[in-house]
Amino acid sequence: MVGGFIPALIGVLRVTLKSEVVVGRPRAACGTYAAYQRHLRFGEVVDEACRRAQVVRDQRDSSSVAARLARAAAAKTETVVPVQVAVEEEASDFDRLVELRVLLDLSSAGLRSLAAHQPDKLHLLLREHREIVREITVLEGTAVEGSLSDELAAARSRRESAAQGSQVS
Repeated sequence: MVGGFIPALIGVLRVTLKSEVVVGRPRAACGTYAAYQRHLRFGEVVDEACRRAQVVRDQRDSSSVAARLARAAAAKTETVVPVQVAVEEEASDFDRLVELRVLLDLSSAGLRSLAAHQPDKLHLLLREHREIVREITVLEGTAVEGSLSDELAAARSRRESAAQGSQVS
């Protein structure tokens, strides 16, 4: 006989002993998912606060289409920043530089937000960010003409001429 009085009694005693033994860290407060799990583990009655915590966690961790759409909608509303840009007919280089700096700040904020929420979409904004930086360097006059190999060759020739000048003296 597999079932019966004795195995049932032993199961009740185990649950009773488990619920009375307090070892390790303190129990989680009711209203949390950990407390919900504790109630189930010890065979206790699950209170309403713990049941609500379990429902919230299940909704958060759900992989259903409705849950994914709701999370995506929430993420989109967090990253939207309304911007009003006034366009003038004739803008000077200085005005364009100010405008580009504002765009650079917005782009940097967008990059930080994307890195935190949607890192897989980061590449979409990086190209625009690089273009803004390039245009700022051109307007400021700090843009480097030529390629990297040209810069290296110029630096090498400066070092060689400086070395020859020190050998002559």
